[in-house]
Amino acid sequence: MSGKTYKLIGIGLIALFLSHCATSSTGRKEFTQSLTATPQQSQYFKENLASTSINQVALLLPLSGPHQQFARIIQEGFLYAYYQAKRQNPNLSVQVYDTAGDVSVTKLYQQAIEEGAQFIVGPLSKNDVDHVANLSDSKIRVPTLLLNQPSSTRELSTGLFVISLTPEYEMQFIASNLSKKGLQKAALLSSQDALGERLTKAFSDAFSQLQGNSVAKLSITPKADKSAAIQQLLALDLSQKRYQTVQQLLKRKIEFQPRRRQDLDVIVLMTTPEQGRELKPLFDFYYAEALPVYASSLIYQGETAPKKDRDLSGITFCDMPFLLSSNPEWQRARATFYQTALQADKPYPRLYALGMDAFTLSQQLNAVFMAQKTGWPAATGALFLDSNNTIYRRLSWATIKEGNAVLVQQ
Repeated sequence: MSGKTYKLIGIGLIALFLSHCATSSTGRKEFTQSLTATPQQSQYFKENLASTSINQVALLLPLSGPHQQFARIIQEGFLYAYYQAKRQNPNLSVQVYDTAGDVSVTKLYQQAIEEGAQFIVGPLSKNDVDHVANLSDSKIRVPTLLLNQPSSTRELSTGLFVISLTPEYEMQFIASNLSKKGLQKAALLSSQDALGERLTKAFSDAFSQLQGNSVAKLSITPKADKSAAIQQLLALDLSQKRYQTVQQLLKRKIEFQPRRRQDLDVIVLMTTPEQGRELKPLFDFYYAEALPVYASSLIYQGETAPKKDRDLSGITFCDMPFLLSSNPEWQRARATFYQTALQADKPYPRLYALGMDAFTLSQQLNAVFMAQKTGWPAATGALFLDSNNTIYRRLSWATIKEGNAVLVQQ
C-alpha cells in the first residue's frame, strides 16, 4: 500500500473547510430524489456489485497543498476502517493517490483503474470532483464514490456515487424534523460570517418548501452584545418602546412586564458552543424558556464537557452516531481517533468518520442499496441511496442535559 498515515493537524474550522470545498445548495437540490431505485440502478448493482468481491480500493485525496490537513484526517479514518476489515479479508488492499500533485485528477483516476482498482473513493476538492463527474460514462469503468457534491445539476453517471458533509443537508434535515413536529414558525440566530449566512439560507429555503416560516433572523459577531441581540430577536425592544410610548401618553407610571413576540414556536441556533453558552441562558431570562431550541452540530464539539456545556442544557441538536452513539464499535473508533489527535489543537472527528464510511461503502455499497427501508448503520448516519446515486445520511438527535449530550428519539 502506498502512502503513509499521519497525525492530525488542526487548522481553522471543519465547517469553513466545507464552505470552501463543498458546493452550495444553489442549483443542485441535494437529497431530494426518490429513494426508490431506478431500473438503471438496479441493473448496475446486479452487474457490478451484487456478487462482486471488492479487494482492491483506490483512495484519491489532496494529501499535499492547502487542503492536506483535512484530507489526511479523512485518510486516517479510511485506513482505520480498512485495517478493521482486513482482519476478516486478508486480500484487501488500498492504493493512495495524491490529487494535489502535478498529474491531473482525471489521469490519476484512469491510472488507478489501470493499476487494478475495483472501487475508487474520491476525489475530495470541488474542482477535482467536477472533473471526474464530467467524464464520459465509458471512462467510469469501476464504482466511484465522490467525497463532495458536483456542481453540475445533471444526473450522475450510473457508476458515480456521492457522500459528503455539506452543511446544507444538515439544515434540510433540521427543517424536515421541525416540520414533522408541527413547528412552523422559527427564529434563526447565526454567526455573522459566510458560514452563518450559508446555513441561514439553507434552512430558510428548506423550511419554506415545507410551508415553514423563518419569522425572524439575526446574525451576531463573537463580541456582540448578546443580551441586546436576544431582545431584538424576541422583539422585546419593541415591547419596551410601546411601554415608553404609553407611559408618555398617560404621563404617569404604569405596571409593565416586557412581552416577547408571540409568533414563534421554535428557535434555531447556528452558532459555536462558545456563543451558545452565552445565548441559551438569555433565552430563558428573556421569557422564551418555553420555546424549544434546536441547533446544528456546530453547537457540539464532539466530546462531553459537562462543566463547560451546562449552559447549553435544553438544546436539541443533530449529529453523527460516531459522536453520539454508545455502540461499542463507535466507542472504539472514537478512542482510536482521539489517541491519534492528542497533539492536535483542534481535531476534526466528523472528517474521520467520513473517511471510515468512505471505506465501508467500498465494501458495503450493495448492502446500502438493499437497505432502503431501514438504512445502513454507519459512522456518519444511517445511510440511504437516492435515485441519483447520492448517499442520504439520517442523523441522530441528542439533547444536552446538565451539560451532557443524551440521545433522544425524534
